[in-house]
Amino acid sequence: GDIVVVTADLGGSLGIAPFAEAYPDRYINCGVAEESMIGIAAGLAAKGFLPFALTFGSFLGRAVDHIRQSICHNDLKVVLVGSHGGISNGKDGPSAHAIEDLAIMRAMAGFSILGPTDPNQMVGAVREVANCAGPAYLRLYREPLPVVMPANDAPIALGTARVLRPGTDVTVLAHGPHA
Repeated sequence: GDIVVVTADLGGSLGIAPFAEAYPDRYINCGVAEESMIGIAAGLAAKGFLPFALTFGSFLGRAVDHIRQSICHNDLKVVLVGSHGGISNGKDGPSAHAIEDLAIMRAMAGFSILGPTDPNQMVGAVREVANCAGPAYLRLYREPLPVVMPANDAPIALGTARVLRPGTDVTVLAHGPHA
């Protein structure tokens, strides 16, 4: 379906103003109302659109019931995009830090979750969540990320992991830009 971007008044902060300017008929600013953003995204998905609903990851916690009831129970294809993953942006303070977002989204039925390591993985991550079956969560970071993955070695796919160093005595798992 056609991509529609829905946001909770964070178009400027999340860098999606160019999309809004290029496709004003496919951009919806709900104001500071994450619950409404989720309801609108669910309605769009039910009508065959592919909504990307963007806000700070920490603010998705306000809409957990709506995510569960409107998206998960109806198995709707909605891509939630949460920024400020972890404590990646100290200057906005703890209210903007998304530290429980992964646990919340992981507990939601049918959600796929991706957290690109760097800009080279971003394009693949967007394609992956857009093409996966069912709802997805794309966890991002506010500050620009350094390139750590060579462009030709940056694939990202749901259900896979990258082994950086094999071993037999300890397993360390990491997610996102610090992986």
